[in-house]
Amino acid sequence: MNNLNLLASRVLKSPMLMHGSDFSVVSSYVIGKLTQDFSQFESLANIKKYENRKFSYKEEGFGVIPVIGGLSHRDKIDAECMPITSYESLRSDYDKLRADHDVKAIIFEFDSGGGEARGCFDFSRHIYATRDDKPVLAYINENAYSGAYAIASACHQIILPKTAGVGSIGVIAGRMDQTKMYQDAGVRFDLITSGKFKGDLHPLKPYTKEERQRIQIEVDALASEFYNMVADHRNLTPETVEALEAGTFSGHLAIEAGIADGVMSQDQFYHYLKTTETESMFNFGNNSSETITKEDHDKALSDQKNSLVKQAETAFAETLSAEQGKWQKAESSRQKSIAKVGLEVGQPESALNLIVSGATVEQAKSQLFSEASNVENVFTNHTDSGADTPDSDDGNAMMAAVKAVAENYSA
Repeated sequence: MNNLNLLASRVLKSPMLMHGSDFSVVSSYVIGKLTQDFSQFESLANIKKYENRKFSYKEEGFGVIPVIGGLSHRDKIDAECMPITSYESLRSDYDKLRADHDVKAIIFEFDSGGGEARGCFDFSRHIYATRDDKPVLAYINENAYSGAYAIASACHQIILPKTAGVGSIGVIAGRMDQTKMYQDAGVRFDLITSGKFKGDLHPLKPYTKEERQRIQIEVDALASEFYNMVADHRNLTPETVEALEAGTFSGHLAIEAGIADGVMSQDQFYHYLKTTETESMFNFGNNSSETITKEDHDKALSDQKNSLVKQAETAFAETLSAEQGKWQKAESSRQKSIAKVGLEVGQPESALNLIVSGATVEQAKSQLFSEASNVENVFTNHTDSGADTPDSDDGNAMMAAVKAVAENYSA
C-alpha cells in the first residue's frame, strides 16, 4: 500500500489526538498490514464514497469545510481503513474562504474522531487568531473527538444534534513490540544507537517500563497543552477541561460540560443560518467573557446528573405502575379461570392450592381434570360398597373460598 511505512510511523511512533475507537481502527490496520495478517481489516471503511467529495464549497453565502475521517498534518497520506483529511488542506480552504468577500460566514462540518497531533494545535490557534473577520461555526455531524474537537474549539459556536458527540480531549499513544514475532521466525535484529533513548519506539527493541514512562511524560505534556488551548478557546479553566477525563458528551450534556453551545438538527441549523444576522453569530452560548471555573462546571454537571436521575426515577415509576397493572389483570384472569374449573369439576381445595402455588391455567386444568377423574372412580367404588358420604365442613368452607375467588375476579 502507498505510504504504509509513513502511516505506520505516524500512528505507532507518535502521540495521537484521536478517539480510542478510531485509534484502534488505524493501529489495528497498520499492524495487520505490517504483519501480513490483514484480511480482517481490508473492509473497515468504504473509502470510495469519499473520493469525489468536496473539500470546501460555497452555498448561499456560506463557506462549508467538511472535516471527515482521520486527520493528518500533510496531504498524500492515505489509508484504506478510513478517509484522511489534512490540516494543510483545511487551512488552505479556510484561508481562501476567509478572504472571499462573498462568504459571510464559515462553517466547519465535522465527522471525525481526530488524528495526528502534528499541525493540529497550530491550525486551531490560527482559526482562533483570525476568526474576527467573519463568524466561524462548527456543526458536528455527527462526531468531533480529540483532534477534531481541538479545531472545533476555535470556532465562535459549536452546534450539534442530540445524538452527536464531542470531547475526548486527551492524548493516546501506542507502541508495537515485534521482537517475539521475529524471534519465532528465527530472525535476530540488533539496534546500534548513539544514545540511551535513540531506539525508543522502535518495534524491534524490547519494550521496557522505563520507555513506557518516557512516553507517558510526552503524552502528559501534550495533553496539558491540549487542556490549556481548549480552556483558552472556550473560556474554561485548564482544570475544568482536564476534569472531563477525555470523556465524550452528546447533545445537551456537551453544553452542560461547557464544550458546546447549542443543540440543533440539520434543518434547524440551516434555518438558523438563513434567519440570523451575521453579527449575532459571533457570540453564542459559552463564548462569553466570563470564565467558567471548575466549581461552576462541576455544579452544572451535578445539576444535570440530578435532573437525569429524577427523569429516570419518574420513568421507572411510570413503567413499574404500568407493568403492575398488566400483571394484576393477568393474575386476576388466571385465578378466576382456575377457580371456575375447580368448581366445575368439584375440586375446590385443589383449585385454591393451585392458585396459591402460581400454576398456569393449563397446568391447573390438567391436574384438576386428572384429580376429578380419580375421585369419580373412588366415589363410584365407595357408593357401591354402601358407605355413607357425609358433608364436610372443611369442604364446604373450601368451596366457599374458591367461589369467592371466582366472584371477586368475575368483573
